[in-house]
Amino acid sequence: MICLGAGIALSVFEYALRIGATQSDMGGKKAVRIAAVYSGIQLLLLFGGVLIAELIRNAGLDLPTERLWRTLLIALLLFYSFLCMRTAIREKGFEERREAEPKNGVVAKYAARAGIRMLLIGMAAWYISRRSLWQTVSIGLLAFLAAVGGLVYGYWYGTKWRRQISFAGGLLLLLTGGLFAVIA
Repeated sequence: MICLGAGIALSVFEYALRIGATQSDMGGKKAVRIAAVYSGIQLLLLFGGVLIAELIRNAGLDLPTERLWRTLLIALLLFYSFLCMRTAIREKGFEERREAEPKNGVVAKYAARAGIRMLLIGMAAWYISRRSLWQTVSIGLLAFLAAVGGLVYGYWYGTKWRRQISFAGGLLLLLTGGLFAVIA
């Protein structure tokens, strides 16, 4: 759970610092508002993943079908980790330019684009934590804190270390997928 939470926090931090790097003025209220909208949607998607995992578990499916779902989940988690690392290695530079404050709808749209990841993370967290709601919610709290930190860091330091942060997040998610494969 620690690797999963840290990987997600780094991924959210890396995304949020891009938004922070484009803001002309970043106050505490603005950072908390943007992070709350983004993290709130991500938390809903995280719970969506928990719901899907619980529906699969309660569907009365036989053990081989549940193992198939877990294997698919592991494969998607590993794919996402490789995607994060590939983005860190191959992505071109990010143009830092000052933009207007993003409206809630724009932030919600960006959060929904990243939604499939949080559905997968919710399912993985639910399986790994042995159905502990507190451990799963703690990932949402970490995502909120990482979003606030990323916004403030991006505002003050721009996109410095962005690629390394993305690679580290992908590496932690790769470790999580590997550990989950061994456990499952």
